[in-house]
Amino acid sequence: MLSRAALQQQCRLIRRVPCHWQHSGNNQTIVVLRWNNRRWLSAKSTPVVEKAQTQQQEGRWRSSLRRFAFFVKMLRIPALGLSVYALGRQQGIIECSRNPRLIEDELLQTILMDVGVKDRSQVQIYSSEDSVTLAATSVGILQSKTIRIGNDIVRCASLFVRKKLAKAIQDVKDKQPSDVSQEDFIKACHKDENFAYWTQALYRVEGEDPNIPWKYILIDSPLANAFVTEILPQRFFVTTKMFDDYIENEDELAVVLGHEMSHLILGHVSQRNNLETALRTVEVLLLSIDPTEGLMSLGVIAGLAWMRGVLMASFSREHETEADELGTQLAAMACYDTKRGSLVMKKMHDHQVKMSGQPKSNSDSHLLHLLDSHPPSIDRYEKILKQSETENPQKYNSQCATIQERMIQAVWGGRGN
Repeated sequence: MLSRAALQQQCRLIRRVPCHWQHSGNNQTIVVLRWNNRRWLSAKSTPVVEKAQTQQQEGRWRSSLRRFAFFVKMLRIPALGLSVYALGRQQGIIECSRNPRLIEDELLQTILMDVGVKDRSQVQIYSSEDSVTLAATSVGILQSKTIRIGNDIVRCASLFVRKKLAKAIQDVKDKQPSDVSQEDFIKACHKDENFAYWTQALYRVEGEDPNIPWKYILIDSPLANAFVTEILPQRFFVTTKMFDDYIENEDELAVVLGHEMSHLILGHVSQRNNLETALRTVEVLLLSIDPTEGLMSLGVIAGLAWMRGVLMASFSREHETEADELGTQLAAMACYDTKRGSLVMKKMHDHQVKMSGQPKSNSDSHLLHLLDSHPPSIDRYEKILKQSETENPQKYNSQCATIQERMIQAVWGGRGN
């Protein structure tokens, strides 16, 4: 039996010594301590035991506070990031509403810098209505051709999306009872994901007003590129280097513009931005719970950045394949020879071989580079060439004949005047 003084000394170790509590018949508590497999039975000492119980309770509170503090620490960085994002978004909306023209010019300047252009004199901006005027001049043939083919692709893109949207509406209608009211039918359409997807696609192609003409921006740049972007909608961007190195005829230009329009229809830019935002959010969360208080942050940042790059590249390659398929279909709908147009990918492959000395193909013994944002050009060429067997002007023969007749009449009428 321990003395009172010895029990008090041992009770200080209760937080470190395994113990359990027992109650005697006269409402007094007895504590049983175990140390090195020895069982020590205390004397009846209620005040000492109550003090030990209080210390245990305080220890549990401290542990709970530490867990709560860790939870707050883990969330504070993402919370700050979201707050900064919300503040920046709100400020951007305010600035855009105050002076939309200035914001548009700044965005255009940013895009031009991405293709190596700093001087606005290297940029020519045309409207879809300028095709006839430019065709009458000896120096506007290239511009006129780009506008005319671009208009054909835009028209077919609008037609394609409207057909998809009509089918989505019909699918919703088939799921509704025959006596459904117009109000309930509209609500059902807005709840349908397919309807929402193609509605957004139509907005990206036609904008708020389908009568507003598209713009064509021809850039004198040493970088070969063609693209559309959602931040400056209803604009085709094409660099002169594309014509110098790859595009030699209208069919090749139609395949290229059809490919870029497909990115817009399928919403690839928005999907890419959403994925990148999600991945960066995960990075912030992982970095906020770094148990080494920053010692591992550099390694973690590098690893996460590499993983993000791999995922984004894989996502981008999938998008490029989808855009090739739909772009070829749009070019065929616009009555251009897709088999001949596929040669633009062969030229890109030949250029890569010339620059690197090694062809890039999935069929080679070399593994596909994980960080490549585009599939090998030779593989894209082979797929488009095979697709051209079914997606060609012959598939849309009646439509192409009507368009050709209208073009002949327009040219003949112009000569008659």
